[in-house]
Amino acid sequence: PEWLTDGTKHPILIYIHGGGFNSGSNRSKFTNLVNDQNVMVVSVNYRLGPYGFFYDTKTPNVEGPRANFGLLDQREAMKWVQNFGAEFGGDINQITVSGCSAGSDATWWHLTEEKSWPYFNRAITNGVGLNAAYGSHDIEIASGQAQYVIDNSECAGQPDADVIDCLRAIDDIDELNELFRDATDNVYHPIKLALEPGWGPVIDGDFKSESLMDSVMNGNVKPNCPISFNFARDDAWGFTNGGFRNLQREGFEIPSDYTDIYFKEVYGPELFESTLKPQFGCSNNVDGSANECKEQFHNYVMGTTWTCNSQWALAGAPITDPNIGPIYPMEFSWPTCVKNDDDVNTRTCHCSENGYILGSKSIADWMSDDEKKMQQKMRDYFGRFMRDGTFPFDADFGEMKDVKSLNGEHNHINGEGINHYRSYPDTCDTLFSLAAEIGPVNVFGNAYWYYEHGERKSSIIQKSALY
Repeated sequence: PEWLTDGTKHPILIYIHGGGFNSGSNRSKFTNLVNDQNVMVVSVNYRLGPYGFFYDTKTPNVEGPRANFGLLDQREAMKWVQNFGAEFGGDINQITVSGCSAGSDATWWHLTEEKSWPYFNRAITNGVGLNAAYGSHDIEIASGQAQYVIDNSECAGQPDADVIDCLRAIDDIDELNELFRDATDNVYHPIKLALEPGWGPVIDGDFKSESLMDSVMNGNVKPNCPISFNFARDDAWGFTNGGFRNLQREGFEIPSDYTDIYFKEVYGPELFESTLKPQFGCSNNVDGSANECKEQFHNYVMGTTWTCNSQWALAGAPITDPNIGPIYPMEFSWPTCVKNDDDVNTRTCHCSENGYILGSKSIADWMSDDEKKMQQKMRDYFGRFMRDGTFPFDADFGEMKDVKSLNGEHNHINGEGINHYRSYPDTCDTLFSLAAEIGPVNVFGNAYWYYEHGERKSSIIQKSALY
């Protein structure tokens, strides 16, 4: 408005919500961040599920994208902030893009896609790793999901040029949504044992031509862009704890010693015995009863999907190329969930760090002095990062180091401040050894499947409608 006088411009945070690219909204509270750190926040919506990530394999001679419309929505929101953010008191030269879970996965897609680079200056990613693949990032899975919907709808048999218009014209939205759900349920992918792939971004050769892990490893990331890369110590716990119950619900038969069978099935008995068993093995007891194997499987999923895959990528160009970064990897380990018998939290679950970093978690009187101090310090540290892309140094809290100076270690934040040591060292050493044998994509892309004599041997899954 004309009556709004010019004043101090505030750094801008563009927040992309999570929800696995299939749910969620922009209704997140950032009151504490705005008041405490004088940051302007723009929280964006984008198309979700098949409406944002259906892969059009049919329409011939498409001028423009065939997929990733949700990501394009996000880019348009960034453009809007660049064009109009200053009118609301924002500094369009100090824009941080951030999110948690799928929101951070999306942030990494923009960090590694040049067309998004003009619209932000730095990034904070929470609750996600540098994925080699997840769900429908794989073009084969995205194509299979789309084909399932087409084949089982009234649009089956339509000329290719008419298929998408036909789907859009279906009046029964409930019927269409059921097809969308069935499409993700009926596509098999090994990671379904922990995470349930849904509709999401796809490496389509247009928006992106390589995985996030490969992009960062190869240096295809926004140059001279400060990146704060964060995850929780037990990010995978909630997924692995319920993953097998979800499979049983979908009709899979799960043996009691499911972890060992899973590893033998996916990687083969030889690799299991030689490489995986010492770290992840968890066979039945002598009497045939099942062991509690959640810890082993959690560590495996953390390694392949959150931390070891990211360490693998960060050990490439981010170390050797002076034009990349600085990148600050951080593992957050203040307990936030899974109470023990004494009602004390024992785990640091998915996206726990998000509330501390972005101030959505209030500082309450009932908190311990250590937690109050940690939370205020995190607000101050990350508030500074949003203002100028650097972290302050407080001798009482510690130094946030970039990957070039960490020598393979991570920044770790807990009630004692910032410490530096390796993240999941035993897990990562095992997976790095496996990657040396079968290749990193086969380990971290959840793409490997053991075959014997050209035919899949399957004792872990028994379900008919698999692609």
